[in-house]
Amino acid sequence: MARGAVRAATAEEAVLAGPLTLLCLLDYDVTDTLLRPVAGALRGRTLVNLTNGTPAQARQTEA
Repeated sequence: MARGAVRAATAEEAVLAGPLTLLCLLDYDVTDTLLRPVAGALRGRTLVNLTNGTPAQARQTEA
Protein backbone atom coordinates (compact mmCIF):
# COMPACT_ATOMS: atom_id res chain seq x y z
CA MET A 1 0.00 0.00 0.00
CA ALA A 2 1.33 3.43 -0.91
CA ARG A 3 1.87 5.87 1.94
CA GLY A 4 1.10 9.55 1.94
CA ALA A 5 -1.70 11.91 1.16
CA VAL A 6 -3.99 11.44 -1.81
CA ARG A 7 -5.98 14.38 -3.13
CA ALA A 8 -9.75 13.89 -3.16
CA ALA A 9 -11.70 15.41 -6.03
CA THR A 10 -14.76 16.18 -3.89
CA ALA A 11 -15.67 16.62 -0.23
CA GLU A 12 -17.68 13.41 -0.33
CA GLU A 13 -14.75 11.48 -1.76
CA ALA A 14 -12.57 12.80 1.05
CA VAL A 15 -15.10 11.77 3.72
CA LEU A 16 -15.52 8.30 2.23
CA ALA A 17 -11.74 7.72 1.99
CA GLY A 18 -11.51 6.64 5.62
CA PRO A 19 -13.24 6.43 8.98
CA LEU A 20 -11.77 9.71 10.24
CA THR A 21 -12.06 13.17 8.67
CA LEU A 22 -10.17 16.20 9.96
CA LEU A 23 -11.67 19.55 9.06
CA CYS A 24 -10.13 22.99 9.57
CA LEU A 25 -11.89 25.78 7.70
CA LEU A 26 -12.24 29.54 8.06
CA ASP A 27 -15.61 29.58 9.84
CA TYR A 28 -18.86 27.71 10.34
CA ASP A 29 -20.52 29.27 7.30
CA VAL A 30 -17.88 27.62 5.10
CA THR A 31 -18.08 24.41 7.14
CA ASP A 32 -21.86 24.19 6.76
CA THR A 33 -21.65 24.90 3.02
CA LEU A 34 -19.15 22.07 2.62
CA LEU A 35 -20.73 19.51 4.95
CA ARG A 36 -24.45 19.89 4.27
CA PRO A 37 -24.32 18.10 0.88
CA VAL A 38 -22.25 15.22 2.29
CA ALA A 39 -24.06 14.79 5.63
CA GLY A 40 -25.19 11.28 4.71
CA ALA A 41 -21.61 10.19 4.01
CA LEU A 42 -20.61 11.26 7.53
CA ARG A 43 -22.95 8.79 9.24
CA GLY A 44 -20.98 6.19 11.13
CA ARG A 45 -17.71 8.11 10.69
CA THR A 46 -15.72 10.38 12.96
CA LEU A 47 -15.39 14.07 12.13
CA VAL A 48 -12.87 16.20 14.01
CA ASN A 49 -13.78 19.81 13.34
CA LEU A 50 -11.06 22.36 14.14
CA THR A 51 -12.99 25.29 12.68
CA ASN A 52 -13.07 28.50 14.71
CA GLY A 53 -16.46 29.39 16.17
CA THR A 54 -18.73 29.38 19.17
CA PRO A 55 -20.03 26.37 21.13
CA ALA A 56 -23.52 27.16 19.79
CA GLN A 57 -22.22 26.96 16.20
CA ALA A 58 -20.56 23.65 16.97
CA ARG A 59 -23.80 22.20 18.38
CA GLN A 60 -25.77 23.46 15.37
CA THR A 61 -23.33 21.83 12.97
CA GLU A 62 -23.43 18.59 14.94
CA ALA A 63 -27.22 18.48 14.64
